[in-house]
Amino acid sequence: MRRPSLLLAPLAVLAVPSLAAAQAAAPGVVPVEAVPAAPVGPGAAPLVAPTEPAPLVGLDRRIAEDAAVDRAFGAPTALIAPRGTATVTLRAPIGPLVNGKISLAVTDRLELGVGTVLLADEDDGVVSAHGKLQLWRGPRAALAASLDLYRSSDPDDEGYMAMPALVASLCAGGADCRTLVNLHLTAVAVEDEDQLPILPGLSIVSGGRTQLVAEAHLFNDEETGDSFLAGYAGVRWLTGRLALEGGIGVFADLSDERYYATDDCIDYCGGDYYYEDNPEVIPWPFVGLSARL
Repeated sequence: MRRPSLLLAPLAVLAVPSLAAAQAAAPGVVPVEAVPAAPVGPGAAPLVAPTEPAPLVGLDRRIAEDAAVDRAFGAPTALIAPRGTATVTLRAPIGPLVNGKISLAVTDRLELGVGTVLLADEDDGVVSAHGKLQLWRGPRAALAASLDLYRSSDPDDEGYMAMPALVASLCAGGADCRTLVNLHLTAVAVEDEDQLPILPGLSIVSGGRTQLVAEAHLFNDEETGDSFLAGYAGVRWLTGRLALEGGIGVFADLSDERYYATDDCIDYCGGDYYYEDNPEVIPWPFVGLSARL
């Protein structure tokens, strides 16, 4: 293994006197080190070696690296993809329902989108419109307001549901912003309903190329005793402009009184019902995909 280096060693030794002889034979040659720097004339810009751009930190790094930076899993964050980019999002329980959306970052502060919810064995689906406005942004925190509108694709069905939300996002993982914490406040308005439920929530996205995603939203009505918790916990994998994820969604009914019918006609034919005292918890597997175009 040492033979090549042994062969090169004599060549290196011979090269030293050869270079010395060449300098002696050419007295007019001046070493490069002795040449003074070229003078800079009035108004001339000095020559500056190109420098590498500073590494991204804080929210800037999060936005550049995460194709699903505009959301936790179901709830939005206060962040918006780079201006001029479009994001295609698909989310679905492993079952008969698919929620798809495409959104466009009109500016660094404004995001608009449209979507649909499709349910198997149903002729009509749900269409949606989405908007998010970033109200304030600093290096490590941001505040945004969003609005999602849903209505049936059936022209004869004029019912709608609106979900306005306020969300604050902040970095909690150092300069690299490896952990993003989001505080949510979401309202649910349904046509012909007098109540306006308010759901406080919390979501966390933590990691690098592999991230842990968790979120939880709570509803509690002290007057009626109705209460439930909706949550999600899963893993997200980042690959370039794609974000793939999978996890478990959970719905837990925490109401003080929960009555269940033994048949489908309890309200019409006096069917029997029973009361369940233990909280009802329904877990369900979910998958998701975001692609930045």
